[in-house]
Amino acid sequence: MKKEKEVTKIDHSEMRRLRDELRQKTEDLESCRKQFEALAQAVSHDLRTPVISVQGFVNLLLKKYRDRMDEKGIQYLDYLKREADRIDQLLQDIAAKWQVDR
Repeated sequence: MKKEKEVTKIDHSEMRRLRDELRQKTEDLESCRKQFEALAQAVSHDLRTPVISVQGFVNLLLKKYRDRMDEKGIQYLDYLKREADRIDQLLQDIAAKWQVDR
């Protein structure tokens, strides 16, 4: 009977230790998640600003100077516009993902 009490005591003690360890790991994980979320939001926002500027300049060049450019120049600007639009969409998707997961 005494041996059973010792086993139970050890089990309860071990359970408390494991529960405390799990609680600490959960808090650490939540802290990391919040830091990652803040980083993702900052990166998304900080990268969108230059992308929007590139989009604006490309659109301006295409609007004002398309008739003065050769076909290769127009192709380059069209490619740049598509890629800037793609980056912008990816950044918007990142921001939207974090909004949904909140």
